[in-house]
Amino acid sequence: MGSTVNLVKTSSKLVREAQELCYAWLDNIDKHIADNINKITCSDIKEIYYSSLFGELKRWRSCSSGFTGFSEYLVFRALYHIIGETFTALETGDIATDPIVFRSKNYEIGQSVKIKLDGNKRSPDIYVKRDGNLISIIQIKLVTGGGKSQITEEVETFKLFKKFYPEVKGLFIVFIKESFTKEKEQKLRTVGYQTLILENNKTSISSILKQFI
Repeated sequence: MGSTVNLVKTSSKLVREAQELCYAWLDNIDKHIADNINKITCSDIKEIYYSSLFGELKRWRSCSSGFTGFSEYLVFRALYHIIGETFTALETGDIATDPIVFRSKNYEIGQSVKIKLDGNKRSPDIYVKRDGNLISIIQIKLVTGGGKSQITEEVETFKLFKKFYPEVKGLFIVFIKESFTKEKEQKLRTVGYQTLILENNKTSISSILKQFI
């Protein structure tokens, strides 16, 4: 149920104890997701992020900026438990970013792992392979800032994926609706992206993610 990644070895007892505390925190959230995977809604994922991390950090350090990756963690672990197979964590050998991929009998999933597209490489927030074939990529944004340029870049990247993997599906997840205009949504949908706004969305997250595995 929990992570299959071992703690990084350290000779310091104090650091090791801190590691164990961090691991326990992530593991407890992961178990909560696993135990409730068929009940958690899209809105719940958004609220878990903003209540358990975004809001709480302000109590400890006055703001919550500079702490990234937790939104992807929540979606990734939901996907992990929806697939429901036994995964093995494997090093990719990429020295620059040192990511890990998770492989099971039928699936491979990873986050921010470089995927070769002819002479190009792209690192989607999350990708899913089934039987060795890339079947979906998932991009995750708390908000869609950056104006039109951010969406244009996402569109061009997905078009590149479609060029080399014509059957690949794309899911663009936005946590907060406010900045995600109809124009941005239409631009993404034009190239085949499915869009998902988590805020105030009572649809179960599993019913959505199952479409991309």
